[in-house]
Amino acid sequence: EAQTLISRWDSAVDFNTQLEVLEAWQQACMELETEGNIAYGRFAQDTTNAAYKANKEFFDDLTPELKEMKQSMIKRLIGSPHREALEERYGHHVFDTWELELTTFDPIIADDEREVSTRINRYNVLQASIRIPFQGKEWNLSTIRALTGDADRAIREGASKAKEAAIRPHREELDQLFDDLTSIRTRMADRMGQSTYTPLGYARMGRTDYGPGEVEVFRSQVRELLVPICSRIWERRARSLGVDQLALWDEPVRDLHGVPCPKGDRAWMVERATEMFDQMEGDFGVFFRLLRDHELMDLDSRDGKQGGGFCMDLPRYGMPFIFANFAGTQADVKVFTHECGHAYQYWKSNQEQPLLEYCWPTSEAAEIHSMALEFLTHPHMELFFHEDADRFREGHLEGALLFIPYGCAVDH
Repeated sequence: EAQTLISRWDSAVDFNTQLEVLEAWQQACMELETEGNIAYGRFAQDTTNAAYKANKEFFDDLTPELKEMKQSMIKRLIGSPHREALEERYGHHVFDTWELELTTFDPIIADDEREVSTRINRYNVLQASIRIPFQGKEWNLSTIRALTGDADRAIREGASKAKEAAIRPHREELDQLFDDLTSIRTRMADRMGQSTYTPLGYARMGRTDYGPGEVEVFRSQVRELLVPICSRIWERRARSLGVDQLALWDEPVRDLHGVPCPKGDRAWMVERATEMFDQMEGDFGVFFRLLRDHELMDLDSRDGKQGGGFCMDLPRYGMPFIFANFAGTQADVKVFTHECGHAYQYWKSNQEQPLLEYCWPTSEAAEIHSMALEFLTHPHMELFFHEDADRFREGHLEGALLFIPYGCAVDH
């Protein structure tokens, strides 16, 4: 179909015909993205399922070819004699995005991309397979978080050391995966004519209007202005816990009560979330009921399930899908409201934006919506935490500040 649409574009002589081809191209991309995301999501839900793994690997193998076809279309779009009219209709930003996208791929790195996908898949399978024996039970990397914020420091320490012991036998393979990914990405950059992976990495994150120089300035400001504040937060926490120096297992907690936890299970939390979004202004209630009633959330931790949380789109249906791993801690509420922020933004954008490229912002801009909803829900935290709502709000504010130096270190 891609080749057919490209041929139709090449034979088009007027603006309206090119517009029809672009709209048909967009529809085809929506179908493809839906199928690819379903494959990704199902594999994340159960990394032990052979059929899900095979489907995910099918799309991984196909992706470089699809990128090559998409670039053929992008070159025609940006070189169109009707570009000015197209920009007037769709805005110039998408052309900036397309031009940047042309710098992110070349068929010469197709096999490298497949190797990266293979390593990432293996990492996710490995992480999902780790079992942690502790206190007569078996935990996974998601569920053990229920103990890492316990008020009892001995339990926190024990859970942390049990987790470390469970990971240790896989240390050599994990190190090898990291080394492989670094080497492959460095090779990709070299083949693309870059001295390091950094410019390619920035381009692949859609950073059209700033680069390493601007980020370096931002990091220096964080180091100068914010790190001292974060240091004082850690010092206050140490005093609250009555310890001279914080240990690894102390990081999640800020006082002797441990982390505040929701007062019910996953089903109870979904009901409270329904109440919360109904109370908020606008169409938040309509949005969340769509997610709930159409089972567009997978929130339970399970053996074999990939860790973490994310939100992805299903363009065919105009709906998002939320993935998380509840463990009965404050992080469940934070991750849930965070991913709902992404989901709400996509749901609204999909209704209003003319192009698939406009339905998601860049990685950084997307965090405006997700983190904003975390804080916009603050007045409703009594629903989840009852008498511990203020403790959650205070810890959440601190956590947002503490995250910034960490995020800068990761980016660096």
